[in-house]
Amino acid sequence: MEIKELISFKTIVESGTFSKAADLLYYTQPTITNHIKQLEKSLGFKLFIRGWDAKLTRQGELLYSQLDNLLDHWNYFKGVASDIEKEEIGTLRIGVLEIYASQTADLIMDWTQENKPHMNIEFLLGNTEQVYNSLIQRKIDFAFSTEKEENHPKTKFSKIRDENFGFALPPSHPLLSKEIIQLSDILQYPIVIGDKTCITNRAFMKALDKNNLTGRLKQIFICSNQILIPDMVKSDRIAILPESLVINTNLNFFELEDLEMKLNYGIIVLKQRENYLSKTMKDIIKLFI
Repeated sequence: MEIKELISFKTIVESGTFSKAADLLYYTQPTITNHIKQLEKSLGFKLFIRGWDAKLTRQGELLYSQLDNLLDHWNYFKGVASDIEKEEIGTLRIGVLEIYASQTADLIMDWTQENKPHMNIEFLLGNTEQVYNSLIQRKIDFAFSTEKEENHPKTKFSKIRDENFGFALPPSHPLLSKEIIQLSDILQYPIVIGDKTCITNRAFMKALDKNNLTGRLKQIFICSNQILIPDMVKSDRIAILPESLVINTNLNFFELEDLEMKLNYGIIVLKQRENYLSKTMKDIIKLFI
């Protein structure tokens, strides 16, 4: 059954004859007749009592009584199919590091409201390990994240920028009175840091091991949510954080020249993924490049 066959049927009934319907639809009469034959074949019953007048059978009368509803549903279906083809509907699932959630989500939501008003966005927040795992498990379509030391073979990372991480101290911290601060000085104070799945934790522990200072740690406070760490930096505590988390605080941030404390921040995608919403993904990614 095709939409042109239903339209031919409707026009025949309303115009009264096959020939008038052919004129109105700019078809030849054999074409109109063929439409009805094909429609009757699909339906399994006759629509017209054959003769000069287009007189309906009982089945034809019943079909005509529901025809407007059928055509409305057909047009709705065509609209949905068109929206899908143009990527106007659906849900895009995006992973975002917790520490960048606010600024990233705001920009994406503003763009989506303006350009894709019928599309939904689902944000999954977590640390680097969590967003990578969610991508591999296909719980999200792509993610904004820092790069892991060893990327999964199924993922591809594209760098957007460097992200510095270093040490954050409260304004009254004793170390701020020193002209030169060394790593060994920092280790004399309690350290506040993300958990073992946090890439800053791994990078810092790697730096300590490289300098044979792991055993010099005085005390560690581990927090799984890095967003909360700036509020935990009081008295003589020192936090290890990405610089972006310190910008809008009263904390003092610094790096040590002899330590490599940089992270690659960018976008991770699956190397093989479904094509649906791929153009929308690219448009959103362009906002951050």
